[in-house]
Amino acid sequence: MLIVSAGSGVALGHWMSFQYGFMHKASLPPPYDIIPPTWTWAGLVLLRMTTGLVVLVVIRQTVSALVYRIACCVAGVDHTDRVAAKRHFAVELPYKLVTYAAISVGMVYAAPAMFRALGIERETFFTEI
Repeated sequence: MLIVSAGSGVALGHWMSFQYGFMHKASLPPPYDIIPPTWTWAGLVLLRMTTGLVVLVVIRQTVSALVYRIACCVAGVDHTDRVAAKRHFAVELPYKLVTYAAISVGMVYAAPAMFRALGIERETFFTEI
C-alpha cells in the first residue's frame, strides 16, 4: 500500500511539474559536463535539504491530522481513541494512502517549486524531458 501511494504521489508530482511548465529540455546536447563541487554548491545542498525536510514534515503533520479526522468522521469512529481507530480499515487505508501520496507530491513538486521561488534551485533539476 505504501509503494502504491508513494508511486502515485511521485507520478502526480511529475505530472504537475510538467503541466505548470517547470520541466524543459536541457539547453545543451549530451554529453554533459561534470560540475565540480564548490563551497557554494555544498551550502546550497545543505540549505535545500534543511528547508525541504521542514516542508515535508509540515506536509506530513498537516495532511495526516486532516485525513485522520475526516476518515474517522466518515467511518463513524471516535477520533480520540487512536488505537481503536487505527484498527478500522476505513480509517487506516485513506490515512496512510493520502498521507504518503501527499509527502511524495511535496517531495517531487512542492519543494522544488519552493526552491525555485527562493532562488536556490538546482538548475538541472527539471531537465528530465
